[in-house]
Amino acid sequence: MPWLALERTLEALRGVPGLVLLDAARTSRGYRIEGLRDPLAELPPLAEELDGPLTFAWRPFVSLEPAIVRARAQTALAPPAGVAIDLRGEVLSLSGAAPVGWLRSLAAHPPAIPGVARLETAALEPSAEREIAAVDAVVVNFPSGEIALPAESVRALRSAAGELLALSDVVAPFGWEPAVRVSGSADRRGEWDRNLELANERASVVASVLEQAGVPSTWIQREAGVSPSDTDVARRTALAVRLVRRETAGAAP
Repeated sequence: MPWLALERTLEALRGVPGLVLLDAARTSRGYRIEGLRDPLAELPPLAEELDGPLTFAWRPFVSLEPAIVRARAQTALAPPAGVAIDLRGEVLSLSGAAPVGWLRSLAAHPPAIPGVARLETAALEPSAEREIAAVDAVVVNFPSGEIALPAESVRALRSAAGELLALSDVVAPFGWEPAVRVSGSADRRGEWDRNLELANERASVVASVLEQAGVPSTWIQREAGVSPSDTDVARRTALAVRLVRRETAGAAP
């Protein structure tokens, strides 16, 4: 019977998040349903048992149903594959590994999402492989027995400091900061005690350049060692970076 088909149609529409039915009537041309529709509400497949054409008259509105709020957040945030969204009441929580480019955009332009009163980001973990690799690639080569830095090494360290500070600007709003391990080294030639002292001095010189360029001393962890070889590699001082939560800053990477 036509009225049963219409009732089944209405029942299917009542179960759709983001739809509010206001009126349904038979017209001279068929059937007409009026209501409110959120832009994210999706119409389900409807029965084709009506004995006349079905038309809709939707007025737009903003639904606060959880399924629609979650879909709205998904659209507004466009989270990368590693980030999960969880909505509980009016609190939207984000978790997972997030590229720093996406975090930079989120911090600069936090979206206003109807139905979300608070955005929780404490469970986000910055993913900064490219940025970290750029700093880790900096290696300082000291002449044998020397602690004086070549000019090109000073420039490279200052550039690395700029990379670290720029990275911090992105991750700090989310509770993270860089931690830098400065590993000084000396070759085996000469007395071991003096070589270890030299390695420590080299780590201190590199750390000093980073600090003068603006890197906080709390980000830097120094270490030193004596290489069993006497090659140029044995006289290098290298950097290794990782991101840590602020309360663990100062720990060696």
